[in-house]
Amino acid sequence: MFSRALPIGSISGVTIRLHWSWLAALLLLIAALSQIYGGVGASSVAWLLACAAALLLFLSVILHELGHALVARRFGLPVHAITLFALGGVTEIADVPPEPVRDFLVAVAGPAVSLVLALLGGLAWWFAHAPLALLLLHLALTNGAIVVFNLLPGYPLDGGRAFWAVVAFLTDDELIAARAAALAGRVCGWVLLGGGVFYSFASADLLSGVLVVRSATS
Repeated sequence: MFSRALPIGSISGVTIRLHWSWLAALLLLIAALSQIYGGVGASSVAWLLACAAALLLFLSVILHELGHALVARRFGLPVHAITLFALGGVTEIADVPPEPVRDFLVAVAGPAVSLVLALLGGLAWWFAHAPLALLLLHLALTNGAIVVFNLLPGYPLDGGRAFWAVVAFLTDDELIAARAAALAGRVCGWVLLGGGVFYSFASADLLSGVLVVRSATS
């Protein structure tokens, strides 16, 4: 799937790989965050905070995917690797016959980790002082955004996989569940596509709008 991904290490026996698109997105993120942190202090401080925020996002995505990987392994599923790319990360789990309860738990494990990170970041932000407070706020907000986005009921997002598992469990029919998940995925895709276009025109923030549109069409 990601032929140009570079292995950078492993955690709990799970290989972590970086796709070249992740590095490009990371550089763009650091540049954007340096402008946001520009009012905090000197230029060097702004760039340092931007790099720290990007590193926290990097770790957050890895922990999110590790949530999927470790729960999958708990059920005996082979996990090949975690690959980070421009739009986030993907946990490469071996194809096995579907099982609704197991698949639901694997799907929600990642968002559960992100939710914990968002709550911890928000709690730390409450007691912190500038400029650390802004960094912690970004940690909380980015992980909150990861939770909301990933729980959209559109396949192959985590929410789409969880939606499939719930429908399959309730109907005891995997075909009906697959059709329902596919329909939900198309609806989410069109909503994100429309939202990205609207945001681009309303805010003149073309980059963010393109990223939303790209995520809707991927």
